[in-house]
Formats: sequence, C-alpha cells, structure tokens
Amino acid sequence: MDEEAYRSLALDPKPTNGWHELDRIYSSTRRRLYADPDWRYGPPRVHEVAKEGFDALQPYMSVEGKVYCDLGCGAYHPYGVSAAMFLNGAARTIALDLQDSERERAAEALADLLCDCLVHPEQWHWSAVAREHFFEAIRVFDLKALQKGQLATGLARAPLKHVVSDIYTGAIRLLEEDSIDIMSSRAVLEHFLDFGSAVKRLFDVMRKGGVAYHHIDLVDHRAYEDPRYHWWSFLAEGENWSDGLVNRLRSSEIRSHLENVGFEILRFENRMGKMPEGFARQLRGRFRDMPEAELNVITVSCVLRKA
Repeated sequence: MDEEAYRSLALDPKPTNGWHELDRIYSSTRRRLYADPDWRYGPPRVHEVAKEGFDALQPYMSVEGKVYCDLGCGAYHPYGVSAAMFLNGAARTIALDLQDSERERAAEALADLLCDCLVHPEQWHWSAVAREHFFEAIRVFDLKALQKGQLATGLARAPLKHVVSDIYTGAIRLLEEDSIDIMSSRAVLEHFLDFGSAVKRLFDVMRKGGVAYHHIDLVDHRAYEDPRYHWWSFLAEGENWSDGLVNRLRSSEIRSHLENVGFEILRFENRMGKMPEGFARQLRGRFRDMPEAELNVITVSCVLRKA
C-alpha cells in the first residue's frame, strides 16, 4: 500500500473496505512498534530509561516516599518515567522539559504503559513496596480516560506534574529550592550550553542529602543524523563554535563543574570509545592539549549527592 492510499484509508476507512483494512495496518504497525526498543511512546523504552535510573539511585537512596524529578522527560512520553517511579513508591513526581507534549498521544501512551504494568508487574515492580501498593498506585489513574486521550481527567488524582520550562529562568518559579529528594536524567546535561549556571540551579532545587543520577552523552550529536560527521567531529571546530545543541564539555570538565557547585560525587564512570585514526591532528582549541584518554570518553554516568 503506497503512502497516498494509506493516508486516504486512515482519514476515511468506511467508504471502501470499512474498518478491516485500517485494523490490518493498526495490528501490523503496533507489533512492529512494540518490537522497536527506540519507540519513544512504547513501554519498552520507558522501562529501559526508568530502570536504569532506579538501579543507579537505589544503592544511595530509595524513591519510596520521596519527591522525584525526571529531568528532560521529553515531548513524547512526559509522564512515563515519573509513573514508573510513582508505582514504586515515590510520593509525587515532577517531569521537566523544554518541549510540551501532544496531550492526547501522551495520555494514550501512559495508558499503554499502565496496562503493561498491570499485565507484567514482575517487570515493573522494582522497589520494596508491597505488590498491593503497586496495584493501588495504578488505580489512582483513570485508565479509561487516558485511553480516550483525556490527559487531565486521567491524571486528576495522580500526584504527577509536568513542567514545560528551561532550567535557567522559568523553572526558578516552578521548582522551589530544596524541593527535590531524588532526580535522574538521560542524555540531558550535555544540552546545557551554560553548564555552570544549570548545575548550580540543579544543586539549588535538590534537598540536602538529595541524590541525582545523570547519564551524559558526550558525542557530536550531528553524527546521529548526518554520516558526514563522527562522534568526535565537533572537537575539530573552532573554540567559539556552537550548534546550539551540545556544550562539548569533556568528562573532567563536567566533574569539575559538579564539584564546584557543591555536589558530592558518589559515582563517576566513563565509557570509552576510540577517535578515528589521525583525527587528533585536526583537534582545535583546548582539545589539542587534552590527553587522548580524556578525549575518548563518549558517555559519563554519575551519581551525585547534595551534602
């Protein structure tokens, strides 16, 4: 079926074949999406991100009874990770991102997630809270409303909040200082162009003793879309270059900023790659003076505490 025929069928299925053809498309595409771990609206993707954060935080602080913040929740499934933390005992959650979501689609995605939690509680129940508490937390949501795309109604009794704001200015009014017990993010901190100001703000909103986990992607993000670039290409750009997307900070620089604002480093792990052969000769600015081991770091995973 070509794209034009699909569009016609999707818009008005009844004049020709009724719902049968549309259901065939729905069924096949749904199976394919559920098999794709990168599907941003799907439960598998939420499970991957939420479980990574939960497992990293759990040795240092339980989510039970805590205020949790999903930093950089994304526009596709803004309540997904928050919902997983709430089911595992978080008292309330705040999801923060620059971009708003499509509310009807976000509601449907949350309904799918909660249904998956009901069917497979052994995959989603990670904490020490009783299994009955896990199911009671699911019943806080209005699943029928969420399935209909009614986000506000579906969340009316759930202590989940979605804040659309930047971390520098707007969030100052929306996130009170000393208000967050526990926080996690994935591939977010590399996007803070004013990194020093951003991590100071993150420090301020955490409560004393609060714990945060951050997974930071240090590669040139142009490489994800354009084969002309590789993970280190932006290190050959001029000192004042910016794509307006990533900050180009290296691992030791990130650690220094975190420590300077007052975070205690509980865990700091580098994942290594390997620059292309001969690329070191193209390095510019401060990167020319950095050791190769520093330049080869492609991700940082860290756990921080506000002492």
